[in-house]
Amino acid sequence: ERLYHYSKASGKEKVFLEIKEKINANNFEGALQVAEQTSGPIAAIAAEALIHRQDSPEVLQDAISIKGSLELARLNQNLHILELIGRIAPMIGLLGTVMGMVTAFQKVATVKGSVDPSILAGGIWEALLTTVAGLCVALPALVIHHFFEDKVNSLAFQMKHCANELLRLLGGEKLDRV
Repeated sequence: ERLYHYSKASGKEKVFLEIKEKINANNFEGALQVAEQTSGPIAAIAAEALIHRQDSPEVLQDAISIKGSLELARLNQNLHILELIGRIAPMIGLLGTVMGMVTAFQKVATVKGSVDPSILAGGIWEALLTTVAGLCVALPALVIHHFFEDKVNSLAFQMKHCANELLRLLGGEKLDRV
């Protein structure tokens, strides 16, 4: 879901250049139309800026900042679930290992006389499989989470850059926050 969302949010540099060209040509309605027909956070910020272009610089800046915050929240949506999976999966695997070890030692305890090492080894082997399974889930989840976090940071930087460019073009002041 996040991969799909980020792919739709990325690669809009040409669209932003088209919006800037239309703004420079004083074709604000055309720029707004392009922004509204384009998906992604940068186009959403551009549309918001164009809607508020005739407001005071403070109102324009606040509108862009609020829209940027909303778009950033959308970009971060569901990332915490991926991180949670990456953090909990090894713990669940470890819990399974401990429970498996308890079962293995219970089997050994029920055997009277000499203990066959294969009983213990088989139980330990089964118990360790849960740790392997937990790590097989956690490692890709954490790697993907890290990749997606970097994508969000990159998009946030692009959003801030484009917001500042829009403010410059539309007569607002430089934006410190998005």
